[in-house]
Amino acid sequence: MKNILVLLLLMLGSVFYSGGQNSKPIFSSNSDVSFDEYTAGVKYAEIVLSFTNQEQVDKEEGIAPLYYLAQHYLMEIGFEYVALTSAEKTQMEMSVKSYCDFTSVMFGGDISKNSISNMTITFVSCIGDIYSFQSQKKFTYGKFTDIEKKLVEDWKRIVNKKRSFDPQFQFKLPSNPTSWNTANIKQYYNENAANLKPVEGMYERVRLSFEDLSGGKYTVGVVKNPDADEYMLIYLSGAINSKDWRTGELKGILHKTSTQGFYSVDWISRDKSLHEDVYCNIDETGITFYSSGVIPLYYKFIKIYPVKD
Repeated sequence: MKNILVLLLLMLGSVFYSGGQNSKPIFSSNSDVSFDEYTAGVKYAEIVLSFTNQEQVDKEEGIAPLYYLAQHYLMEIGFEYVALTSAEKTQMEMSVKSYCDFTSVMFGGDISKNSISNMTITFVSCIGDIYSFQSQKKFTYGKFTDIEKKLVEDWKRIVNKKRSFDPQFQFKLPSNPTSWNTANIKQYYNENAANLKPVEGMYERVRLSFEDLSGGKYTVGVVKNPDADEYMLIYLSGAINSKDWRTGELKGILHKTSTQGFYSVDWISRDKSLHEDVYCNIDETGITFYSSGVIPLYYKFIKIYPVKD
């Protein structure tokens, strides 16, 4: 690993990204919560990589040793677990009860012949708050320097410690409550059985492969919006990050199109971000949501209520 790091430091004009922290950020998008308070509310970290760098890390080649060192550094300053590989990131997303349990981390810097300058470490919270740190110092490395040890020491000069976890400082994803719950949505279907639209009903997600496990086995309900010519998609249960979702929250809005049974969708993803490049169609078995956007998705739901013989 050391030899590869030496070669990386000798490359001209390279840029790297990874993760860390500091007590005096050069930029903070949240003036109400200090960086120390924010990191006291998280347990884990995820190192954010470009597609190319993620591929190299997963194959343990190219720039991978640098990121493995960054992973070690983040553990050393106090994070309980740091996800770096694609498999580690999937496993963490399947394990946490809230997306606010972890922070996203990015490193930056300019690597010249035998030094690194403009080192940056940026943390992004579950609700998009940014804490960014930068060192104006130029870190110089000689041929016989213990590169790994020196890099960790220099990162620690920028950010050197994470406070112990304290749940009172943990952020929360935004909530989108409605008046619906499992009991009254079933009551609505029963009382309006003769007048329900084909799309209305309760649906359960079918997980089609192992990769789908991270998405949760959702149960949702579709009801007509009494105030607009659209349908509301109501979350009822099943999210893996169960602390982020409550029964009755809005999961999406279905907008009619000129094609019967086909809808455009305002989709609220599991991290509460909004995706508008989503569509769905209904058939005799249920409803399918899909998107070909930047973050593609494909979710198949079967209709489970009202029950039919």
